[in-house]
Formats: sequence, structure tokens, C-alpha cells
Amino acid sequence: MAGLKGLKKGDRPDLETKAESFISGAKERVDALSVIPTEIQAETKERSRVFERYTFSLNPTVSATIDAISLVPRDFKVNRSEVVRVAIEYLGNLPESQLIEVLQKAK
Repeated sequence: MAGLKGLKKGDRPDLETKAESFISGAKERVDALSVIPTEIQAETKERSRVFERYTFSLNPTVSATIDAISLVPRDFKVNRSEVVRVAIEYLGNLPESQLIEVLQKAK
């Protein structure tokens, strides 16, 4: 096995110390260099909202209607949960007489 002499790592404590220092400080250097645009910061704040997951049953027609409504906007995306949330907010803002009328039609 000629040519494999001198492949041992050897003793290099100063180089090891420099390497460890560089590796441990990398995250701080990257964080200092990265600038996050305000649009992304606002989007991140929206994502950090806390929601609870609930399960309820829908018939296929209602589910298909939710999907169809979520596809209506062409310049932004709306998911199924947002469609349901907006519908609940809308119903919550109706006067009581109109709300009762809408709920009676649903029965």
C-alpha cells in the first residue's frame, strides 16, 4: 500500500478551536445577514395564530360548495377553513330576524 503514508490527522488543537468557534458562530452570522421583508414578517405573524381543530360532518353537496367557493378568487388563495370562517362571521353579523330565517331554511 504505497502512497498512504501521512494520512493521520495529527495534533492540531489551534485549528480545532478555530473550527469549533466558526461552526458555533455560524447561526448568529447568518441571522445578522438575513433581512426578512415586511410582507413575509406579516405573513409569519398571521401563521402564528392559534386555531383549534374541530370535526363536523358535511354532506357531499355542502363540501363541493365549499370547494367551489374557495376556487372563486383568481388573484389569491382561500382554503376550506377560511370559507367556513367567513360564512360563520357573516351569519354572526346578521340581525337576529334574518339569522333565524336563514337557519329555518337550512332545516
